[in-house]
Amino acid sequence: MKIINTQVGITGAGPAGLTLAHWLHQHGISSVILEARSREYVQNNSMQELDEYTEQVLKRIWRAQNFSNFMTTLLHRQNEHGSFTHKLQKIKFNYLTISDVYAMTLAENYVGLPFQSFKKNK
Repeated sequence: MKIINTQVGITGAGPAGLTLAHWLHQHGISSVILEARSREYVQNNSMQELDEYTEQVLKRIWRAQNFSNFMTTLLHRQNEHGSFTHKLQKIKFNYLTISDVYAMTLAENYVGLPFQSFKKNK
């Protein structure tokens, strides 16, 4: 058994593990990655996994950004009372109180959609 002195141990050489190891290295922090798969497998498949992971994460980020914008425009005063945007805000809020589907969509987004919702359709 080889003994390695390091500041951080990372379990898994998937996208998150490799990204963390890279970030630690850039900040002068030593780390070691523990991975069950062979070095060849990781080197040959990491970019594909990283690309797929990035695609999923970006979809979640944009979904969260869209939801944040929706909640801001729904709950915070946008323009003066009686303006067009104020009337839109009011009708969206009213619709939320009468539509179960609209309310469920808001609730789903509020707690975070599952990762499966963002996977590619094959």
